[in-house]
Parts: sequence; structure tokens; C-alpha cells
Amino acid sequence: MRALFTFCTFLLTLSPTLVSAQWDGVGEAGLIIVDGNSQSKTLNTAIKLSKASKRWEHSTELAATSAESESEKSAESYTAQWDTKFLLSERLFLFGDIRYFDDKFDSFDSIKTGGVGVGYKVLLSEKTQWDISSGIGFRKTELEDTGENQSGSTFLSTSTFSHQLTETTTLTNDTRLESAADNTFVQNKLGLNVAINSSLALKLGYEIRYNSEPAEDDESQDTITSVNLVYSF
Repeated sequence: MRALFTFCTFLLTLSPTLVSAQWDGVGEAGLIIVDGNSQSKTLNTAIKLSKASKRWEHSTELAATSAESESEKSAESYTAQWDTKFLLSERLFLFGDIRYFDDKFDSFDSIKTGGVGVGYKVLLSEKTQWDISSGIGFRKTELEDTGENQSGSTFLSTSTFSHQLTETTTLTNDTRLESAADNTFVQNKLGLNVAINSSLALKLGYEIRYNSEPAEDDESQDTITSVNLVYSF
């Protein structure tokens, strides 16, 4: 898990610089260690930063997940993403998106995507926000075992939903679809945040990752269930 801890250190080093530029931030981390008849370690961490003005909205995310069982890794993934929106009206916007995703246990060495398009704020209230967007872009992927390149144009679609159920509980659901000729990748992240105080919250997460064309010995779908402590700053 050394690579993951190095990545976490980078997140902690980076955050003060970005926050000083008047960004709002959310950091989350979860760690489970089992020792005895069986040994396992699971660590996931993420930092999300956002900044909004009258016409512009920017957001960035860095995330990492690692799991070990009996000193053998069973999962490891890294994500880096940047998203910019330019508001044409209160609800309609243009967007640009770049993303790096590397799951050490799927069929691909890494997935690098860049896209542009148009989006709409379907719901925009104090308790509920729902943004949807679609566009076109370019995705560069490489099969892990053969080195085969699957780069090409892709259709990109996202959905970001948030609803405040109670004063202390918020439900979120983020979906991302990247569809190209060789493979369609879908990622859905469902979360339930329960506030402990004004800065801390407990988050229950359930994530699904799907590839339509995995390698011959791989399954199409992976799921990740997590319990994290969330700090807002």
C-alpha cells in the first residue's frame, strides 16, 4: 500500500495551496484493518475542491482506493479529474472535462478522457440539485495484458444528484458514462452522508464500475462498499 500512502501525502500537501485560492473542499478517508486468523487492510481516500463565480464553476477530485488480503492486493485504483462549467443561463451551461482513471485490477492499464459538451441544471433548489450533461471527447486506453491501443472518440455523459433528506442527512448519486466503439465504461457512486457536526460527517458509499468489453478472464462489473469519515473545509 506504499503507493497509496504516497498518493495520500500528495493530497495533503496539495490541499492548502488550493484552499488558499478560496476553494471549498471536502476530504474523506476510511481505513479497515483486520488481524488474527485473517489479515486484511482497506484504505480509501479522496479530496474534492470546488469554486464558483457568477459565470464559472470549477471542481477537481483526487481519489485512491487500496485493499490487501493476506499481504496480497485485491484492489487498487486512482482517479484524477477536473471539470469546468461556463453558465449560459441560470440552468444551461457548457462544460469541459478531463479525467485520469487507473484501476490496477481491471482489463485496462489506464483510461484517459477529455471531453466538451452542454449540460442542464434539472433541479436547482436549496435542498435538491441535479445536473446532467452530454458531449463528445477523446479517450485513450490500453489493454493491460496485450498493450493493444483502444484510443478514439467517445460519447461522454454525466449526472450529478444531491438531495438533503433531513437537516443532518444528504443523499448523493453521481453517474458517468463513457461510450466508445471498443468499450463502454459506466461508473455510479451512491452516497449517504450523516453530519456529526458542522465539519465532520459519516459517509456510507456504494460504487459500481462496469466495462462492456473486459478481458477474457475478467468480469464486467466491480462493486465497492465503503464507510468514510468526511471533513468539510
